[in-house]
Amino acid sequence: MVSSGAGLSAVAIVGPTAVGKSDVADRLAARLSSEVLSCDAMQIYRGMDIGTAKMTPDECTAPLRLVDIVEPGVAYSAALYQADARAHVERLLGLGCLPVFCGGTGLYLKAALDEMDFPSGELEDDRRVGYQELAERIGEEELHALLAERDPESAAVIHPHNVRRVIRALEMHDDGVSYAQQKSQFSVPREHYHALWFGLTRNREILYERINLRVDLMFEQGLVDEVRGLMGQGLGDALTSMQAIGYKEIIDAFNGVISMDEARELIKMRSRRYAKRQLSWFKRDDRIVWFDMDECTIDEVVEDILHRIGGCLMARFPLVPTSPEPERAILVGVEWRDNAWPLGRSLDELERLAHTAGAQCVSRLSQRLVKPYPKSFIGSGKVEELCGLVHRMDADVVIFDDDLTPSQQSYLEKAVGEPVKIIDRTALILDIFGLHAQTREGRLQVQLAQLQYLLPRLRGMWSHLAKEQTRGGIGSRFGQGESQLEVDRRLIRNKIAALRRELKQVGQRRDVQSKSRIESPAFRVALAGYTNAGKSTLLNRLTGSTVLSQDKLFATLDPTTRSYRLPGGRGMTITDTVGFIQKLPHGLVDAFKSTLSEVLGADLILKVVDASDEDYERQLEAVDRVLDEIGAGERPTLTVFNKIDLLDSVDRLSFRRRYPEAVLFSAQTGEGLDDLVDRIAREAAATDVLLSAEIPYREGALITLVHEQGTLLHEEYLEDGVRIVAKLPARIAPRLERYRTE
Repeated sequence: MVSSGAGLSAVAIVGPTAVGKSDVADRLAARLSSEVLSCDAMQIYRGMDIGTAKMTPDECTAPLRLVDIVEPGVAYSAALYQADARAHVERLLGLGCLPVFCGGTGLYLKAALDEMDFPSGELEDDRRVGYQELAERIGEEELHALLAERDPESAAVIHPHNVRRVIRALEMHDDGVSYAQQKSQFSVPREHYHALWFGLTRNREILYERINLRVDLMFEQGLVDEVRGLMGQGLGDALTSMQAIGYKEIIDAFNGVISMDEARELIKMRSRRYAKRQLSWFKRDDRIVWFDMDECTIDEVVEDILHRIGGCLMARFPLVPTSPEPERAILVGVEWRDNAWPLGRSLDELERLAHTAGAQCVSRLSQRLVKPYPKSFIGSGKVEELCGLVHRMDADVVIFDDDLTPSQQSYLEKAVGEPVKIIDRTALILDIFGLHAQTREGRLQVQLAQLQYLLPRLRGMWSHLAKEQTRGGIGSRFGQGESQLEVDRRLIRNKIAALRRELKQVGQRRDVQSKSRIESPAFRVALAGYTNAGKSTLLNRLTGSTVLSQDKLFATLDPTTRSYRLPGGRGMTITDTVGFIQKLPHGLVDAFKSTLSEVLGADLILKVVDASDEDYERQLEAVDRVLDEIGAGERPTLTVFNKIDLLDSVDRLSFRRRYPEAVLFSAQTGEGLDDLVDRIAREAAATDVLLSAEIPYREGALITLVHEQGTLLHEEYLEDGVRIVAKLPARIAPRLERYRTE
């Protein structure tokens, strides 16, 4: 046994199903150069992948252990898990690695990390089979009565319908151990390994929504076929593995007990209840430090955990460095005859982009041109000047403010020499997006855009292999086979196709979520604007959330939706979206169209503008250009100028005269927020429908909806219902159409 004084021996990430444990644990283990040890009682079974939400190898950054270790028909228990888990812990400790446990099966986790002794019955011996046969013969109630006769104390704490636990208590009694006494010891755990415990939680409604979406996605991914395949192997619902949520229900559907639609809804309900039980279990353990995943990003949680670990770690557990030396960058810009933006301002923005990506700008180089040189983009003299500047400044990367063709990039790389990289504005933005994407959809979108950017540049990157060829097969009469370049292109095209298919699937899942919002009576507002205009700060100020808000470009990539109640009680949802920028690569706009669809579905788009930026007009033009590109140009919009706390009274007056319909406010200080909210409320009310109706008392939910979302002008209680005259949101009015009166 490793005593607590010997130092930290493990980290545990726990919480309810669908809260995001796997992503946090995987990223944490990667940072620790370690492995994830699953503590999920159902992920141990092979072939049960979709219904248990296993991470696929492609999704894992760090090795994942203790999954797929037994066949579904093989008996397994907490005692067996204890032995298997501790073997992995000792192996990792011997390698100088800190194990990261992850899962929602509290008993398994306690078995691995705490002092728990199991009776022989836990090892699934012949007595268990005997007790199971006895239960089938005499029934649940009689079996519980047998336990009450032998061990009244244990029977008092076990529900008669929990047959599995009743059998376990009988086995323990046979071994001279009281289930009740052992259970009472759980409240005062004794460590076998010194571990740090971290729990993840979310708002219950959001968690339940994630669970529902996960179940829908499981069905889309082929859960029904997975269960059909397991049944084809002779596996039935009598097995412990087949009692897992998601499997038992579909087996019942196959057997005609319920319909498949009923099975889907039953899985959702039981998963929600299971999540509630998990939270109750873990909340009893005061060792757990909790993180609200509605208020934190994955990276923020990982960084906090690493900080806490740092105070406990022995020297044998090396952390992956978190502050690498920034790359030294030289910026190159061209002043064109028809420049929409001054070159200096454009390079200032490029420098901010480079800073966001973690680079340090050490110098700039510029040239006036009518058109780019086909071979080198800039003139030969400037190329020589650039080479000298790179060597003097010891630069690592050269960043061009405009897009380079693949041949131009290849020529410049040869001229400057290795290992200096030549990239353009698009490549830089792609790097930033790759750093900041948090959701699965965001990461897929970035990968797609990166591969689309990479594909035409393969020749330059793989020129040393361009003539190398794979052998043709026996009997090939059409050449020697594919060149390495052709192979790589084919692989990338296949990957692009696969990413598009996966994005389509993820999009379908998001559409389910969006559909629920569309059907909701809440007024939908989307924030659109230039990057760093203050959209996330506005969202946080209005709703009290803590969405990442930094003075960096593209700090927010993934859409975030929060609820808000307008004056008068009307519900509203407000969605933060990815920021726009000048020269935003078309491929990125195309890749992120699914994410930006949140803007398309909004009732009102708030165009957030940084009033303190001297180029605010050009930024506003860039925003309008992107909105037109994604098909949102005709949606209702309201221009709102942020950061007025940085303006003097003269500038404020100028804005009000020039943009009389706009709203001026400061998301940082709160100044003008009341005016903004009132304006949104007026915009919402402008689309209301005047309606008279007699609603029967049995439609209580509909009456409540009118009170909450409408403006009640008249209400009269009749014998059979309520007569109302109200102004209602356009999406609500059709629900009352059948009760409408003239």
